[in-house]
Amino acid sequence: MAMLRWLVDEPMPSRSSKPGAPVRYRSEGTTNAIMGTIGEFLSWCSLQGWVPPTVVNTLTQPKFLRYLPAGFDPGEDGQHRTIMTRDQVQGRDPGL
Repeated sequence: MAMLRWLVDEPMPSRSSKPGAPVRYRSEGTTNAIMGTIGEFLSWCSLQGWVPPTVVNTLTQPKFLRYLPAGFDPGEDGQHRTIMTRDQVQGRDPGL
């Protein structure tokens, strides 16, 4: 979660060489996409044996689906109701 916050809160390098260029920040959607890509890459690295599986397991957590999406098959006795999810940036407090 600290990496997610850092990606959103840390300003990106300026594209302009002029002094006083406006400061740019990553959007929450961009941050979620970056972390999703990193997670998938590390999963692939784990399958290749380059990264221990514990690294990938720390990036995901089980989540129980209380309300199922339309057309989702929960399986026998709800065996597919628990899925693995990754952390995502939630909406920021506008008072910050």
